[in-house]
Amino acid sequence: TPSLDRKTILPGVTRDSILVLAREYADELGDAMKESTGDESVQVTVSERDVKVGDFNNAVEVFITGTAAEVVPVASLATGSKDCDNFSVTLKHGKALPGGPVTAKLLSILREVMVGKRTCDATKGWLRDPFASPEEFRADG
Repeated sequence: TPSLDRKTILPGVTRDSILVLAREYADELGDAMKESTGDESVQVTVSERDVKVGDFNNAVEVFITGTAAEVVPVASLATGSKDCDNFSVTLKHGKALPGGPVTAKLLSILREVMVGKRTCDATKGWLRDPFASPEEFRADG
């Protein structure tokens, strides 16, 4: 994912959640990565860094995150018609929801955590009891 250092993207809660879940469930995401790429030796790596055009040329799946959108596949990326560098890429897994194998698996894991079907040390304190007293609610995290 793009780094927050350049301040070109927002430090969203969903973005952060996906990063945490991808790290926590990297082994489980391995099969989805292999299916998506067709490469049996591929490894799940989670990183935050500057993303370059060449990265998109080599990408198999791209997704965006947002509070209301959760995880949404990207079908294509392109520069504007007035840009001096012409760039366009179409991503085969972005044409239909829920996206490719990796995007779909991450969305599934996120939703399982959201409804309390899945938990791990990294997600403890993510869900609060809305009916708890204010003291219990604050102490639960």
